Amino acid sequence: MNNLIPEILKVIFKYLYDPNADSCYIADRNHLYSCLLVNRYWCKVSVPILWSRALNYYGSIHERQTKILSLLKCLDQKSRNNLINNGITFPFSFDEVTIFQYTSYIEVLDYGKLINLVEDWLNTLQKLPAESLSLVLRSILKLLVKETKIKSFKTWPVKYSTDLTHLILVEKDIENLFLDVRDLLIITNIRLDRWLEPLIKICRKIKKLTIRIPGQTISTHSHYIVESAQMSLLIQHQQTLQKLKIFEGLGSSIIINKTLSLVKNSLNKLVFKYVNFEACDPWYGIRTLHMLQVFKCRNCKGLTVEMVKPLIECTKEDFKMIKKVDVDWNTCKEANTLLDEWKLII
Repeated sequence: MNNLIPEILKVIFKYLYDPNADSCYIADRNHLYSCLLVNRYWCKVSVPILWSRALNYYGSIHERQTKILSLLKCLDQKSRNNLINNGITFPFSFDEVTIFQYTSYIEVLDYGKLINLVEDWLNTLQKLPAESLSLVLRSILKLLVKETKIKSFKTWPVKYSTDLTHLILVEKDIENLFLDVRDLLIITNIRLDRWLEPLIKICRKIKKLTIRIPGQTISTHSHYIVESAQMSLLIQHQQTLQKLKIFEGLGSSIIINKTLSLVKNSLNKLVFKYVNFEACDPWYGIRTLHMLQVFKCRNCKGLTVEMVKPLIECTKEDFKMIKKVDVDWNTCKEANTLLDEWKLII
């Protein structure tokens, strides 16, 4: 196999390590780790594939330690000096560098996992400044902006995740990290009103979007209104959006009606899961989605007959492309019955 051209060998290795999988299985990684040891040629082809999703999983303690040290070794001298001057020391010599520029291969960034990766390493050090987590994150993110194009970005609620760590992402010299993102997942407990506005201006190429609109309380009412409007704008700006998943939180009438009608020419998959549709207006927006192929509504509450009625009034001509309708475990039996009838109609 040494005679195979790099492109063919790359295809074979990617088959071993599925780049489209939602998670990186240990068995797949072990296959490629074995390839690293065959010869320099195989190593050169394997490393970019392994590192493309290195920030999408935790791995063993040894893997996590290796990853964070490799990232730090990719920093230039100016960035290293800045961290050292702020009281953060490295467990390697100042001039030590990596064989590969690993950050240039990263395509998928799970921000929560990066935060935990950095924090776990910082916990092994002593006498750190209070802002040490932000300092290291900022250095790594600046490097990613310079070295690579992130295609998939995810942010989940994690232990060390705060408003402050997320606001770093929209600083002027870091916000371009989102320029080439095609797959964006935003499910977090932080305030989004200060975070989404820059994303609306930058993200224009999203094909797959997963969002959570936080529930509304008296204390968060104003934030909820702003966040719902900003989520709506983010969706509207994606003219190539193919898949939208709303997970948990409230089903905003702004998004369900006005916004969905504006992406009707591209959206082919719509998923609602654990969404509270209380006080949501009738689903006239969904009725306009003539390119829709898959519709799922599972474990949702607050559905009413009036809400789903616009779908029942549709014909097969309105949904020519539909292939799958999955409606299950929603709290309103009458609404469920109507959705089942709609499934038969189309």
